[in-house]
Amino acid sequence: MSELSAGLLEYDVALSYASEDRSYVRVVAERLRAEGVRLFYDEFETAKLWGVELPEIFLEIFQRKTRFTVAFISAHYVSKPWPMHEGRSALARAIVEQVPFFLPVRLDDSELPGLRPTVGYVDARSTSPEQLVAMILEKLRIMQGSIASKKEIIATISADLEEDDRKLLMELCRFGKPVPISADPGSDYYSGRLRALRNRGLISTRSGLSMRHSNIVEITNLGRIVVEEFLR
Repeated sequence: MSELSAGLLEYDVALSYASEDRSYVRVVAERLRAEGVRLFYDEFETAKLWGVELPEIFLEIFQRKTRFTVAFISAHYVSKPWPMHEGRSALARAIVEQVPFFLPVRLDDSELPGLRPTVGYVDARSTSPEQLVAMILEKLRIMQGSIASKKEIIATISADLEEDDRKLLMELCRFGKPVPISADPGSDYYSGRLRALRNRGLISTRSGLSMRHSNIVEITNLGRIVVEEFLR
């Protein structure tokens, strides 16, 4: 697998929490690691985080490099800048994802700004770390089954994409964040390529149906999977 493909989903799960809640989260992290889950937990990543710009790497991880974010929401979480930065980064991705991505765990009754009250959550006050780990593992199994069930569809999409569509999709995926349209937005050819990707669910555009200069293009989860197929 190429570096780009591996970089799209470096982790299965990323844990977002406040340091005051570490005692519960650490047990979850240790059990997940023992199960072989590709996990982002800051105590396990000390060398990787050493000397880097933390806002940038947290944005990269929680918005683009993990299959799920498990956020441990508490009064400490919503009052501290670092966990809130992680949470906002993950919620920004959750807006455009086609599958549940942001998995909230409540440690108390604190509300996370931006999280809709209709989103299902797990209450840690009545759920042991071991029970939560079992639920996370089941969530991963469901996701893997969902991806497997889409394999034929993904293969068809990949095969049917024209070479220019494929190149544009891979370029957008390599860019790794919302992309403002800047390449001759008035061109029917260029607009056609973008429409082809959007109609297949591989990208989304915030400004509706028109492909104008002000549009923002974002890669979807299906788009990432298709690019991974290209790079196998």
